Amino acid sequence: MPVPSVGDHKIGIGARSRHVRLGRRWGHEQDLYAVAALQHGAHGPFVKGAEARNAGLHWTRRLALRPGRVGGRIRARYREPVTRAHINHVSIVARDLQHSVQFYIEIFGAETIDTPNFGFPVQWLRVGDLQLHLFERPGAAPAYHHFALGVDDFEAVFRATRTRGLHDVETMGSHLNELPSGQVQLYIRDPGGNLVEVNWNDARGLSDEVRQEMRRLEDSHPQSESNRRAELYLADSPKAR
Repeated sequence: MPVPSVGDHKIGIGARSRHVRLGRRWGHEQDLYAVAALQHGAHGPFVKGAEARNAGLHWTRRLALRPGRVGGRIRARYREPVTRAHINHVSIVARDLQHSVQFYIEIFGAETIDTPNFGFPVQWLRVGDLQLHLFERPGAAPAYHHFALGVDDFEAVFRATRTRGLHDVETMGSHLNELPSGQVQLYIRDPGGNLVEVNWNDARGLSDEVRQEMRRLEDSHPQSESNRRAELYLADSPKAR
């Protein structure tokens, strides 16, 4: 899988003249030119991999630097992650904490769990294997930022949120999308104004009542072969059925 580039950087004489620093973008203070000069002199190539590690240039452990001609450009890419991570929880604002808590319990089967005292209203919930943290503080929910929940009964959630007038038909262009993969996205607003996406694995199993409100994404936007391969669920994650 391609890794996003850190950026283009000069090497050799070009680097010395420009003194390009990673710090401009990533907070590092090392100069790329200094890496080359340390090991190979002013006109040498950059060090990388084990050679860089042996030189004590620890920050280069996670950068793969493509060699190039002196004065030309190379592209720095992250090669090794700092660590392996997983999502632990999502934290969202609530206008009325108890109202939001009740919503997630009634619609999504959330469970309240023990919560620390932060000096302002907060409630932690368990939703499946992850946590959802609700907090009551000043300020509106973001317009486009959202998180997604998979459910066991999509149509029940669709009808319950429609009855409450929570379907968001504007923010993402439609409240109900069928992706090229055949998977489904429903966009709703919770009582705190947060945008919440509800996912389902296969549009073909949904009733005509639901499907008649559905927009096929590829009818609105052209999809490449890579776009069509996109999946809401990773291969090793549980899928809603």
